[in-house]
Amino acid sequence: MYGKCGSVENARKVFDSISQRDAISWNILIAAYAQNGHVYEAKMLFEETPQKDVVSWNTVITAFLQEGKTSIANGYFDRMPQRNAVSGNLMVQAFAQLGQIDRTKEVFDSMPEANSCIATWTALVQSYARIGHLERSKAVFGRMPKHNRVAANSMLQGLIRSGWIVQAKAIFDEMPERDVASWTSIAFAFAQAGDLDQSARLFHRSPQLDVVSCNSIISAFGASGELEFARWVFDSMPDAARNTISWTAMLHAHAQRCDREGVERCFDAMPTHDLVSWAAFLGCYVHLGELDRARDALARMPNWSGLAWNSVLSAAAENNLVAMAESLFREIPDKEDPLACAMMIGLYAQNGRIDRAWEAFIGVPERSRTVVAWTGMVGGYARTGHPERALELFREMELSGVIPDRVAMITVMDACSHAGELDRGVCYFVSTQADYGIESSCDHWCCAVDLLGRAGEIERAEELVDAMPFVPGGAVWGSLLNGCRIQRDLGRAIRAAEQLVLDLEPGNSGPILALASIYCGLDWNVGAQTKERALSKQEKHKRTQNN
Repeated sequence: MYGKCGSVENARKVFDSISQRDAISWNILIAAYAQNGHVYEAKMLFEETPQKDVVSWNTVITAFLQEGKTSIANGYFDRMPQRNAVSGNLMVQAFAQLGQIDRTKEVFDSMPEANSCIATWTALVQSYARIGHLERSKAVFGRMPKHNRVAANSMLQGLIRSGWIVQAKAIFDEMPERDVASWTSIAFAFAQAGDLDQSARLFHRSPQLDVVSCNSIISAFGASGELEFARWVFDSMPDAARNTISWTAMLHAHAQRCDREGVERCFDAMPTHDLVSWAAFLGCYVHLGELDRARDALARMPNWSGLAWNSVLSAAAENNLVAMAESLFREIPDKEDPLACAMMIGLYAQNGRIDRAWEAFIGVPERSRTVVAWTGMVGGYARTGHPERALELFREMELSGVIPDRVAMITVMDACSHAGELDRGVCYFVSTQADYGIESSCDHWCCAVDLLGRAGEIERAEELVDAMPFVPGGAVWGSLLNGCRIQRDLGRAIRAAEQLVLDLEPGNSGPILALASIYCGLDWNVGAQTKERALSKQEKHKRTQNN
């Protein structure tokens, strides 16, 4: 009881007062620590438990999973003397959420007792659909003892992402139970495919579309340039149902079509103007390049705020409008605002203006420098040919007490790659999870492959690709191919290029040209012939796809 109420201290006192403790009392206290965020205390208590049962193991695994420490949880899972369906379900769903398909399937296949749990089947369907392995996803979906709405929606959205609208509609029609996500997904799919009539019919048929789903549809169509359909959905909503999000979604829809007058009419028609709608209105002006109008609107705001300024500045930065962002930054009331400074640092850095980025960086008081600002500077130095300075700055960030995040670790690994610091880069790759508790994403693995490839360790790079807990994507194979190109490793380059051209990016001629470049380094005449044949083969592949 005390544990559930958040009073871990009282729970511990009760536990300490028990003269003869059984497995249940140990498990209750472990769960109390875990549920209240004291994961390492829960771990220590688990290790002290004299008689661990399957509940004890599942409790400590759950504690680490809740903290995002999947690798540690997996270590406990592997050590379990006996598992039950709960154990398997926990790890299958954890690996599925991380996209670690092979590990997900391995655990699923090793736990026959878990196969009766619909949640486990659903996790496997979701994981395959999320990365585009639709044939596998459909096979698992077909074998499910019972279909549920979550699994069906995963299949539906996976098919839609791959452009298989007819198959998606078949899944939709067979669904015994549909929710808002089902109706929204299929309606949007037909609209994206250009069949607005079918999309409209589905929208009208839906018994469940609420203001949230309508706002989602408006935003989606607005972002894809379908202003007319976005307007039609907006007009279909009762006046009382429209909220600030509905109106701002329409503002963005008009801005996406470069319709300044439409933006202004929409803003003027709003029943009320709050900080969010003002910020969206200002952002639309910046998106359209109307800086003077943005300034005038900013001056008309009844209450200026840092949020409004940052909204305009963010819009300028996102559109890479350096001059406009500089002009706005000069006028911002608080020039030490950490968010505004971080945006300017990133904007300057990505445009190669490293001196200006540094000026903005040192203008922020040291105590206010966020990990975003530090990462922007580290990345800026790495991209402008100063990887050694980037690594020095990353070390300064660590010494200042700022904890790196996922993006910071990717950035410093990239700097190591450009500096030729193989050992240091590998150390950062390992410390991402071991020291900072950040689950290594596909981007981290991709950086490690690039690092090994540039350093001439092509065999190790290929081994890393094969050992990845994810299905390697185009970026990974591209990094391996680039390393092969640098090192003139034709055999491995062919494998990487085949993965890219035939499986992942059939319209991309870059892999073929990289192969031709390697051939050229070996024999110019052979290279020229290979390039010609390869491009011809790709054109044939395109024609086959189009027919």
